[in-house]
Amino acid sequence: MVKGQALRPNFLTESLTKVQQTQNESLASEEEKHLYALSKHKGWEILDGFIDDELRILDEANSTAIASGMSFEQLGYNSVVLDQTKRIINHIRMKVMDATEAVENPNGTQR
Repeated sequence: MVKGQALRPNFLTESLTKVQQTQNESLASEEEKHLYALSKHKGWEILDGFIDDELRILDEANSTAIASGMSFEQLGYNSVVLDQTKRIINHIRMKVMDATEAVENPNGTQR
């Protein structure tokens, strides 16, 4: 300490360091680690593109139904079914993306 210099508590710095160390430790489950590994394969990239194509087809399904003269009741039913189907498909995709976030640091390295 230099004469005339104020004392600085270091508890805040120590607390921040502990928080950063905790965040850097892998809290990912085995399942997340396996899904993360999957996300790094070319096969996932291909499957992800296929999912995009299928979602596009589902988006166009009601337009096709309208053009074919489907009743309002049937269009409403189709809309609900299509929406739920898209939610399930997106939920599967998000499972892999969430695992990637749980395992990967912002700089691209694994925790």
